[in-house]
Amino acid sequence: MGGKKTKASQINSGLGKAIIRKRFQGNRPQDGDQKLHTTEVNDGPAWVRLQSITQEGDLDEFLHTAELAGTEFTAERQNVQVIQTDSRSTANPFLLTAEQEEAALARHASLASALTVPRRPPWDETTTAEQLQLAERESFLAWRRGLAALQEEEGLLLTPFERNLEVWRQLWRTLPLTDTVLLCDCPGLVFPSFATTQGEMVCNGVLPIDQMREYTAPTSLVAQRIPRPLQESIYGINVKIYDETEQGRVIPTGEELCKAYALARGFMRSGQGNPDESRAARYILKDYVRGKLVFVHPPPTYEGTPTEFNADLHDKVLALCNKRPPPPLQRPKQQLALQRAATGSRSQNVDHEFFDQASVKAHVKGVRGTADYARSSMGRALALGGGPGTGGPGKKTHKKGKKNQKLRIPVRDE
Repeated sequence: MGGKKTKASQINSGLGKAIIRKRFQGNRPQDGDQKLHTTEVNDGPAWVRLQSITQEGDLDEFLHTAELAGTEFTAERQNVQVIQTDSRSTANPFLLTAEQEEAALARHASLASALTVPRRPPWDETTTAEQLQLAERESFLAWRRGLAALQEEEGLLLTPFERNLEVWRQLWRTLPLTDTVLLCDCPGLVFPSFATTQGEMVCNGVLPIDQMREYTAPTSLVAQRIPRPLQESIYGINVKIYDETEQGRVIPTGEELCKAYALARGFMRSGQGNPDESRAARYILKDYVRGKLVFVHPPPTYEGTPTEFNADLHDKVLALCNKRPPPPLQRPKQQLALQRAATGSRSQNVDHEFFDQASVKAHVKGVRGTADYARSSMGRALALGGGPGTGGPGKKTHKKGKKNQKLRIPVRDE
């Protein structure tokens, strides 16, 4: 009765929903309709059409390109190549050497004209929606293939750029509104450009730090660009170079910087006790992108090195850091725990933490002060300087048996 739906009401509600679905399905345009505008062409789900896509994996990029081309493919087993690096070398395999970086920048300058934006194919009033859609796909696919050729044939690295055709269509439709375009502003539209390494893009803020998987390359760049004394002064840490006596190296690696930061902040991997270098790398890189770790790239006309260009700036920042009061040092107990956590096991750390306590205090129930009482041989707390009934510390006065006492009234003899 009260909150239950009857069978007739359920039938009526189902009939109403069916009528609404039939109504919208009847008015929904189809791909074969010649009156369709290009924005109304059913090109995938509605929530995918205007979704910005700036970076894709190799498999996603391959599938998206095949979908644009309208071709079918079959998977084949490819040859696997295993790359091994020398573990004793301090050079990061994800970064370029000075000679390789100089050659890459020279190739960027020579191939700058190859970086273009996709163009909308020509059309007129006789062009149908299907013909325009097909022409736009072919033009966009040719543009994507040209950028892919730069990456594969020339060995160049491109920054993330917009890979969704629907987003570029929004730009194409704004251009014909005016004869002369003086300024084109399209928020969220990312154009392609050249880059040297993935670590460089992370340091430049192009790639998100929280989604970073490989942290050694960008942190190595930060360790190279920021002097070691400035790192220690800003963070209040001691960056240790483990093979300084062997190779005479004075610039720490990214792993050494992250390890020192993690030990100072107490960032440890759960269940292992080792420093969490990945977490420390995210904090350091965010400080670098925000400008806490200052570094300025020199202009193209500068003839010196980037280290010489930033020398005066780093000296001023170091002087300011030395003037401010030093951060509070950790207690020796905490420092000892961090050192043991990096080398010892969990059981040993627990034992050392318990037995290294300076003093052990006893807590007695009912005793509020520890300066005015002493413990007798029977284990009772006796007040010093106070007797029974004096109300001294540690003495509790009881009034037992007074409820049953008779009230005696003295009688005078007449």
